[in-house]
Amino acid sequence: MKYYVSKYALTKGIYEIEGDEPYTYETTKGPRSLVQDKDNMWAPSFVVGVDCHEQLEDAVKAAEKMRRKKIDSLRKQVKKFEGMKVQFRRGTSGKKVTK
Repeated sequence: MKYYVSKYALTKGIYEIEGDEPYTYETTKGPRSLVQDKDNMWAPSFVVGVDCHEQLEDAVKAAEKMRRKKIDSLRKQVKKFEGMKVQFRRGTSGKKVTK
């Protein structure tokens, strides 16, 4: 069965793997299904519906959501740095020097 991995979409892009039937287990958030690339036994397992998807369209939607979240995070960081003031501290004591 084909799966589309979106876990690394912001660094490697979305890629396709061939996996067996997913292994399902229970968690506190409900059942989860894991799938692994059957062509690479050393590859990590992926959570179906989170890290990988059965439909390409779903993987693209997940990647878009990740992209928007990353952009929001970076905007927040930029705002924080824009509001920062650089201060000079003499020596290792950490005492502020004002002029």
